[in-house]
Formats: sequence, C-alpha cells, structure tokens
Amino acid sequence: MTDEESTKYRKRVVDESRALTRDDAPLPSAGGLAFEKMDDLPTEADAGFTPIADRFFQQAASEPEFDDGGLTQLLAEQAGNRSRDLLAKAQSILSNRQVRPALLVVEEAISADPSSGEAWTLKGRCLAELQLHQAALRVFRHARVLISDHQVRILCLKLEADCARALTRATEEQLAVLFAKGQIKQASKLVSEALQLQPSNIVLLYHLANLHLRSSEIDAARRIIEEARRHVGRDSLDLIAELQRKIDFGALASSVEEARVALRQRDPARALRLLASCKALEGNEHYEGLRAHAEKKRSAFSQLLGSKHSVDASLEQQTLRWILAEEIKDADGAMRAGDYRKAKDILKSAATIDPDCGAVLYRHAAAIIADRPDKDDLKLAESLAARSRCDASYSEAIDDLARRIADMGGGRLSAPATGM
Repeated sequence: MTDEESTKYRKRVVDESRALTRDDAPLPSAGGLAFEKMDDLPTEADAGFTPIADRFFQQAASEPEFDDGGLTQLLAEQAGNRSRDLLAKAQSILSNRQVRPALLVVEEAISADPSSGEAWTLKGRCLAELQLHQAALRVFRHARVLISDHQVRILCLKLEADCARALTRATEEQLAVLFAKGQIKQASKLVSEALQLQPSNIVLLYHLANLHLRSSEIDAARRIIEEARRHVGRDSLDLIAELQRKIDFGALASSVEEARVALRQRDPARALRLLASCKALEGNEHYEGLRAHAEKKRSAFSQLLGSKHSVDASLEQQTLRWILAEEIKDADGAMRAGDYRKAKDILKSAATIDPDCGAVLYRHAAAIIADRPDKDDLKLAESLAARSRCDASYSEAIDDLARRIADMGGGRLSAPATGM
C-alpha cells in the first residue's frame, strides 16, 4: 500500500451484512502516530474549506498491507487453548488476506474466551481492514481494558490511533461537502457527533471552533478553544494559539498580520506603528507579545529603559514561533521528505530573521544529526540543542535529542560549536 493510497477515503456506505457504517477506504499504516505541527489557518479571505488532518497526523512510511506491527507474531508466541488455537487459525487466514473469514473465526475465539484482550484486538484489526472504523475503534477501546501483555497493549493503542485518524479524515471529507454547500449548521452537527466518539480530538475541536467562528458564535468558539486547551500537546500549541488569535483579532487581524510581516522583514519601527492602530487589543497576550518583541528589537536598551511591555520567556517563544511560522512549516515538510539539507538551509534562513527561536534551533539540531553528521556537525548540533532550551515546551524532546547526539558522538562531545 502506497502513502498516496493510504490517505484516500471515499464515501461512507453501509455494510448490509452487518448493518455497520463503513468508511470505504484503506486503513492508514500503524507506524505514523506522532503529531506534526499544523499549517497556518485559513484567512478570512479563504472561501473554501481547508482540511487539516493530513497535516496534523504524520504520514507513515510505505508499508505492506496487513502489517500489524508485530501483533500476529506476539499472539503466535503465546500458549494455546481453544481460544488461542482459534486465534492462530484466524491469523493464518488473515495472512492470506481473507479478512471476513478470519473475522468469523475470531468471533468463535471470543465466544470461547470473552475475556481475551488478544482476541478482541484481532477482531478490531479485522474490522479496521474492512474499513469499519467506528466499530473497530470501539472494539480496540474494549480490548485494551482486558489486555495484560504490555506489548500487545501498545500495539492495540497504535491500531486504535489509526482508526481515530481514519475517522477524522472521513469526517473532514463529509465536512468539506457540507461546507461547500453552505450548510454550516449541518457541518457543526456532524463534527459534534464525531466528537462524542473522540472527545479529545484536536482536529475536530479545531473545526468545531472554526465553524462557530464563521457563524459569528464567538462565545461558543471560545468555549471550544478552552476545551481544546485541556487536551493540547506541544505540537498542537501553535494550532490553538493561531485559532485564538483569529477569534480575538477580528477586524484588526490584517493590521496585526502586517506587523508580524514587518518583524519578519526586521522593521520593528513599522511594526510598532501598525500595532499602535490596534489599541483595542491591549491586554491580549498575543498582541502584547508581538508588541513587546517589536520594542525589544527596536532598542537594544529596552530592558534597561524599563519597557512596560516586557514578556515572559514562554510568551516570547510563542511569539517567535508565530513570526517564523513559514520557515518552521517548510522545514518540517523538508524533514518529512528526507531532504535534510533543504531543511538546514531553511532553518539557517530563519535564524537570520531571529536567532533565538527555540523551535528553529531544535529543528536545526535534529536536521543536522539526520544528515550523516561528522564530529564538527555533532558539536554544532549539541550547541543548537542546548540553546533551544529557551523554549520550555520542547524540554522533553530536547532531552531525547541531546541523548541521541551524545550517543552518536560516543559521549565525548564537549566544547560546543557556534553559529547556525
């Protein structure tokens, strides 16, 4: 199954033999579970619906069909009773890509031992192969309560995540159709129903908040944003921040965007003039963060002068990620494509706009060690990783990156290199 095939989802139909809703599409690979940073949200001028699931969920590398990440092997290694014997038979049938016959045998195994988490997991696997993703998702959630084997539990969670991803993309397809017809209320109902099954799905929460915003239901949009904040991870921080800015800025959004662009062009004076026309936004953290950054850039002595627009480190890094959003997005795309040299060039360019963005420094270090680094490269990567700690939201990822750099250098790296 190619990557392209794994992301195509056709219309949902009903499986008459089981009366279950079916997403007529291949299940995404079990390999790609990491979340990637979202692209910028559509502007007010955008007339069409913009799906974001494919940008939110990292694309997995191409894998052969029916690759379950080792589930079959794990189950085969376990001792056999009637249920185990039936599972072994089902696995053999499934290896020949006969999914429905395999599912019937799995049902027998569950009847023999209803407490078998492994049997329920294999049932979920079969349902997922039949594109019965909603049913599969419920089965996986039931299975993980019963599973005692740690490795099988991890694989069950991976397969469950694949189903969640497939359902999200299928929902976006239906959402795009409703949006094109101007049926905003029906679109909101669709997303709300999908959230009942996946209440912490950031992609769905984003779409629901955006639909409320387009319906001028600002308070409802804010409530959804607050709900999203409860579930947000590091890679979703900027998604939520961008949508929050869209809600808060309203008619002043274009002026604020011009100010952001002015800072990208290293023209803080113009940025401050533009921001001065947006005094209605005073007190908004995103506006204040941009204004404080502009003042800092305008005068090297701003801190000595006691600027009242000082900003804490966390907000400053959020502002820098906003200013350098284009470069971060392009670098992430290059990294996913395996073009590490291009990623490094993009990140070097980003550093000329502002050298203190932790997200850029972190990505630059990661790109270096992915591109067959020599000893000097590793020293530079070590230095960049250390500097990237200015962004506390990357702390765990930086710890992991630092360990990888040390391992590649034999644990002997010391004197940090300088420069980007």
